[in-house]
Amino acid sequence: MKNQLIKLLKETKGVIVKGNFDLTAGNNSGIYIDIKRALGYPPISELILSLMYEKFVGLQDFVAGSGWGGCNLASQISNCYGIPSVGVRLEKRSHGTKKQIEGYPPKEFEKGVLVDDVFTTGSSLRKTKEILDANKIAISGAYVVVKRGNPKSPLGFPVYSLLALQDLID
Repeated sequence: MKNQLIKLLKETKGVIVKGNFDLTAGNNSGIYIDIKRALGYPPISELILSLMYEKFVGLQDFVAGSGWGGCNLASQISNCYGIPSVGVRLEKRSHGTKKQIEGYPPKEFEKGVLVDDVFTTGSSLRKTKEILDANKIAISGAYVVVKRGNPKSPLGFPVYSLLALQDLID
């Protein structure tokens, strides 16, 4: 199934893009992996969800994500596999309830997994984990679709990936 995912991602226009891109972590890259675009295609989305779920099934009480990529994955996993989902806002809302944690409210004894689309330095996952920690919400690890780099410093939790950047570039 991994090879099938690689094939689909390579064949889908706009998922692997060459150019000059500023990344969330602040660095620059000549290649952009747009998993958010890929998640818009049901055959790719279903494959990603299946492969990701196989990696953490039974290790979680809930699934959490932040940003568009992570929240989209968490929501789709929740709907597909009946796992409660938690959405984490990296910036606190200035209106409404001003919540930073949305969706399912984890109980004190529960543990979840973080999901995200692309991992470069771990800055988004680190910030998400800090917000969860501040709200006394535990996670056992993070699961990403593509790992394109390494953390600048230890994250304090394991990160598992379906693919590496090298799997997608020729």
